[in-house]
Amino acid sequence: MYHVRFLKVPYTKTSKISIFKRFESKSNRSAEQITLARSPISRPPANGGYIIHAVVTVTTDLGESFLYGDAQLSVTFLSISKDGKESIVSHQIVDWTCGMQALPIELPVTISDIRRIKKQNAAADEFIIKVDLNQGVRYVDHNHGDAENNDPIRFLPVTSQKFEIRDGFVRYKRDDNGFVVRKVELGNLRLALLEETGNSVNKHLWDSGLLLANYISTSSAAIQKKILSSLIPSIASGKIVRILELGTGCGLVGILFSKLVPNSEVYLSDLESTRDVCERNIALNKDRHGRHGKMRFVTFDWDSSSNTASENAEVYDKDWDLVISCDCTYNPDSFGILTDVMQKVIGQTTKLLLVHKDRHGSEKQIFDMLRDKTKFVCDSEVVLGKKMGISRAHILSKN
Repeated sequence: MYHVRFLKVPYTKTSKISIFKRFESKSNRSAEQITLARSPISRPPANGGYIIHAVVTVTTDLGESFLYGDAQLSVTFLSISKDGKESIVSHQIVDWTCGMQALPIELPVTISDIRRIKKQNAAADEFIIKVDLNQGVRYVDHNHGDAENNDPIRFLPVTSQKFEIRDGFVRYKRDDNGFVVRKVELGNLRLALLEETGNSVNKHLWDSGLLLANYISTSSAAIQKKILSSLIPSIASGKIVRILELGTGCGLVGILFSKLVPNSEVYLSDLESTRDVCERNIALNKDRHGRHGKMRFVTFDWDSSSNTASENAEVYDKDWDLVISCDCTYNPDSFGILTDVMQKVIGQTTKLLLVHKDRHGSEKQIFDMLRDKTKFVCDSEVVLGKKMGISRAHILSKN
């Protein structure tokens, strides 16, 4: 699938005087302000206001290829009230054209726009920008052919973190300008997941996790029950179910299972560098009424020698009902240490859910290694995605 990404989150450019400073009327502009306003970079709205900038791109999940085609993107500037109500301030359609790698966005926001929103909702004091595919308009994709196929998710929209506009500048809380929000609808579930804007691998949402979550969440109640029973045979007993996710990243899959299995303890493990984004996502999606399973992030490096004794104990000293590895097979060099970990954490009754996207033929080697090391056999396989990169989910168990 294609992910719309912010290369540069909403921001204002600066000079000696900000060209985004509020201009009430032409008569009270200084000569320097007029020069800046007429610069080819940007021009404030004629009737006074701001211009909000961003730069977006449209790539596959790992960013290895851009959308090679034409698409219309919808850019919406929204105000957010203290009670969470969203109101449209401004909207714009921008064109992504074949061969692009980045698309600058300039979104004018007039004083009248701001006043209108303030009049409608006096509590509005924060803003977001959402970028999505323009709904109802076909797009051209020369990489994958016809844009209409059976893949359940084609475009993943992106939303900025909340920001304020003060003195003509975009202001974020803490380091929130380094993160964006993915609002993911999965059947009856609505998840809000933070994702980093940078080039890190382990702080982004990947296709296989999204497709797995969509497949399970949108299945009928009967099919969903069958899936969970095949993954966790003891689920009907009412006992606590212990689930370990290896390489959790942003935490999507682990969070999903905590919601699907109320009597669960889900350990979301990854490198320490992932802790911040994962723990923030756990907090964002935590059920305040205790109806879902418990979640916690644990630091764990597959190279066990890099962990402390307590970090290894968190993973190795527990009996797991289900171990999940999702989108962890893109690098064959890590197969050795990954399968070593699986050999240690998988007991005789533990199920392994291995989900991956077909990126290269060498991924199949991990199944040979699992068979040789752990005597694992594949109980079942489900194809989750098709034309936009085949994703598969495998349920394995010890022979």
